[in-house]
Amino acid sequence: MKTKTGQQIENDIYAMFQMGSLPGIIGGMLYKYGMRPKDSKTEDAVVRFVTCLPGQVQDGTAVVNIYVPDVKVYNDGIMRKNIARCAELEQAACLPWGRSRPPPRNRSAPRSDGRS
Repeated sequence: MKTKTGQQIENDIYAMFQMGSLPGIIGGMLYKYGMRPKDSKTEDAVVRFVTCLPGQVQDGTAVVNIYVPDVKVYNDGIMRKNIARCAELEQAACLPWGRSRPPPRNRSAPRSDGRS
């Protein structure tokens, strides 16, 4: 299997979220890292690939930042985190196809196909 670059992996993760439920739920857009407008006032999600360890199976880290505008909670003029909306979007991001994620593979257990 060919090793992928960080940009290729970021593209794959972006495509996965594009096909999922998140773009239809957020009020704004889904962006790759560095593409979100600095003055955006909408709910946006940004996909970023951070690091990877090459090998037969590549392990890596990706981050999806979801930006949610603050709201007025009290009449004190201070804008605060929209906790309910953040929780809703976090759940949608964790379940990109509207179902639970598969359990993580136990790396110490032997594989069913005989490979290590």
